[in-house]
Amino acid sequence: SKSFANQRERGCNSGNCMKYSLMTEAGQITVGCTAKCGDVWTMAHTDGEQCINVSYKAASKMKEGIKYFCPLGICDGPVCQPSGLLLRCWSQGFQNLGTLQA
Repeated sequence: SKSFANQRERGCNSGNCMKYSLMTEAGQITVGCTAKCGDVWTMAHTDGEQCINVSYKAASKMKEGIKYFCPLGICDGPVCQPSGLLLRCWSQGFQNLGTLQA
């Protein structure tokens, strides 16, 4: 949406973007399809990219050293649409992305 694009533009200008990702048996995958840039949540993926379909709150409460089953999804704009697949995952915490490309 236009308002989301405006938020993304403002967020990209902050230069300090963070995303939450989880390690999986297929490598590192981002939780959802957004990143926090300054005080704005903005898109961190392009459409069609794989994502983990859990909330940031749930992912942040995962215990270290414990493997979970995480639902996978596909990014559709800022939304992680469920794909119906599950993958084992474990917590890696927030990752600094630097400046996202608009």
